[in-house]
Amino acid sequence: MKKIIFAVVSLIFISTTAFCQNAQSLSDSHKEIKKEKRVIRRDLIRNEVAPESKTQFQNDFPGASNVTYLHTGQYDKISFINSKKIKLDAFYDANHELIGTVKNMAYKNIPQSLKNKIATKFKGYTADNALFFDDNEANETDMILYESTFDDADNYFIEMHNGAGKIVVKASPDGVISLFKKIK
Repeated sequence: MKKIIFAVVSLIFISTTAFCQNAQSLSDSHKEIKKEKRVIRRDLIRNEVAPESKTQFQNDFPGASNVTYLHTGQYDKISFINSKKIKLDAFYDANHELIGTVKNMAYKNIPQSLKNKIATKFKGYTADNALFFDDNEANETDMILYESTFDDADNYFIEMHNGAGKIVVKASPDGVISLFKKIK
């Protein structure tokens, strides 16, 4: 009988100890989650480019010159001139990883085949400005341009106007042309 009582008491003790350890582990996990949320919130309300983004930028674009930094709310934007003397804007996500680069360009420098398709599809519109988004294929973060999200892929964006208003046309390098956004 003593052996049974001892076994029951031992089982209760072991179960209670295991439960307390699990409760402590859950409490520690909860504390870690709260800490991570504070770090994320702090990142969201910051108004400067994160030092980690600056470091990653230096690794991604060695030899960059005329570097300027801006935190846009969603991204860290780093403007610079690359080693080929081309002005670019690099965008980094909350994990300080390169999303892609944007190059402003003259419409005349867009491939002629795309200009022909755009002229056919958007008759009556005149091209104003253009840019090229070069996606970092290793990062799945979607980019926001003209206050609209698009799938991460290389694309040209052409601002156009006619008497009725302005639009932005999206053109992929392989020739897929679409209306990206109407601008008021």
